[in-house]
Amino acid sequence: MTHEYAKEIHQFIAEQISVAEKALQEAESAGDQNEKHYQEGKLKEFFALRKLLTESYDLSTQNYF
Repeated sequence: MTHEYAKEIHQFIAEQISVAEKALQEAESAGDQNEKHYQEGKLKEFFALRKLLTESYDLSTQNYF
C-alpha cells in the first residue's frame, strides 16, 4: 500500500509545479524577466525535489534505498 504521507508530498509538489508553470507563462506573456527567472528557479527546485524523492523513496514498500 502506498505511504499516504509520501503520496501527499508528491501531490503537493505536482500542484506547485502546475502553479509555477502557469505563472511562468504569464510572466513570459507580460515580458517580466524577474518573475520569469523566479518561476524558472522554483520549477528547477521542485523538479529536483521530486526526482530526489522518486529515486530515494519507494512509495510501494516505504523503504529508503
